[in-house]
Amino acid sequence: KMEEREPPKKRSREEAQATDAKPDPLPVPNGDSTTTTNNNDNNNNSNTNTSAAATVTTTAPTPTTTPAPTTTTSEGRPKPKAGTVCHIELPTKDLARIRKFYEEAFGWTTQSSPFPFYAIWQSPDSTAVGGGFYLAESEIPPKGVHMHLAVDDINAALDRVKAAGGTVSKEKFLIAPDIGYNAFFKDTEGNELGVWSQE
Repeated sequence: KMEEREPPKKRSREEAQATDAKPDPLPVPNGDSTTTTNNNDNNNNSNTNTSAAATVTTTAPTPTTTPAPTTTTSEGRPKPKAGTVCHIELPTKDLARIRKFYEEAFGWTTQSSPFPFYAIWQSPDSTAVGGGFYLAESEIPPKGVHMHLAVDDINAALDRVKAAGGTVSKEKFLIAPDIGYNAFFKDTEGNELGVWSQE
């Protein structure tokens, strides 16, 4: 007799699924991981560049400034307003003698100037009008005590003098770069005065 065999048992649906299921294959390295890394690097670089751009600061150009106008004369006094008596000159035959006289009699301060025919004087009040002594035989036009008036524009002032009936006895000239400009005129009575301006 042939040996009897047991018929195969029927598998349940769960056992069949468990037996037939195959494990997932192991992942094989490919270019995707490298690409991901490069993308991350690019993102990092982009963030870095963006951050660097955000921290760049621009310096505004320094505005140019206009120099402040001169507010004092070469003698250190406040610059006088236009039309103010700003300088009085006294003639002399001897500069040393007249300087000594006013220093002793009235306490004036005197000093030499760059011009051999001229000296400067200042009264005890340093804010008050000052002036100068000049040798009578010098080329300066005045004869006698002489006053100077401060103006903003000498040429314009001389035009007003002529329009008002006066005459110009000496046109605008430079005294010295650090002193300013001068001119002379005569009023309707023949009195001669000077006009002065820093420019």
